[in-house]
Amino acid sequence: MKKENKMYAIYDSLDCGPTFGGGHDFYIANDSNLNYNSYSNFLHSFENNTVNVVYSTDAAKNYLAGAYNFRTKEIEVYHISKI
Repeated sequence: MKKENKMYAIYDSLDCGPTFGGGHDFYIANDSNLNYNSYSNFLHSFENNTVNVVYSTDAAKNYLAGAYNFRTKEIEVYHISKI
């Protein structure tokens, strides 16, 4: 995650599923297994030092889920807390 965007790491709302990043780098819509309203906007808030993709290109939009809009089959989100 880019240093200046840490406050946007996780977006929490009853209006949607898990969402990560200030520009919704990874957005899971409600009923995401029934529609294609979820999307990936990778690299808006998160840095990538391993793959050569640039924000707002098709490569960045397709990187996380294979397509900009997608339908989910299963979702697991984990929270690791400090003790």
